[in-house]
Order: sequence, then structure tokens, then C-alpha cells
Amino acid sequence: MKKHLFPPFLALLLSLTAQAQSCLPDGITFSIQAQVDQFPAMYPGCTTIEGEVYVRPPGVTNLDSLIGLKSIGGDLVIDANLVSLHGLDSLESIGGNFWMYFTSVQDMSGLNKQSGFVAH
Repeated sequence: MKKHLFPPFLALLLSLTAQAQSCLPDGITFSIQAQVDQFPAMYPGCTTIEGEVYVRPPGVTNLDSLIGLKSIGGDLVIDANLVSLHGLDSLESIGGNFWMYFTSVQDMSGLNKQSGFVAH
């Protein structure tokens, strides 16, 4: 009986590729909480958003579902009613600028992996 190693190897390769991948070269705008909450289901395995990320009013209240995000290739612009940046805890790099406008963020610890970021 011949054993075929190709199917298990292919399955392993595909699962590793799905675990860490780039997505959204044109970036993304979150303006309602459902968009943030659905991010892991809509972009499974996405750990790097290649473009810019905008968090805009009217309805984003937390970023918890972005916990697997490791990097953003462009700017991160937050203009929303957030009280913390939890959900960005895994973020290791922002390729562009980090901007915050008109927020009520009281807890910046979600960016604890960042060093040298500038809030404008």
C-alpha cells in the first residue's frame, strides 16, 4: 500500500499560510462596531493590513476584535469614541503615522508593543 504524503503536507502548508497573512492593500475604514467585530471572520488569518486603517464615527466603541493584528502598512487614524486602545495589544508596527482626533481614550496600554509613536 502506497502512502501519499502530499495531501497532509499540502494541508499543513495551507494552514500555516492562513495563520499569518497580509490583506487589504487599499486599507480599511471602520465606522460601525459590527465592522470591527466581523473583521476576524471576514479576513481570517489577516495579521497585516497593508494599507491605512481609519476608525471613524459614528459607532465604533472598542477594537477588541483586532487583537490578532500585528502590523499596519500605512497610517492608523482614530477619530472615534473609544475609551481604550485594547484590541491593538498585538500591534508591533505602524508603517505610517498614528493619528488620534476627538477621542476619549483614557487608556493607551493597547499600544504597549509600540515604542516611539506620536499621537497628533
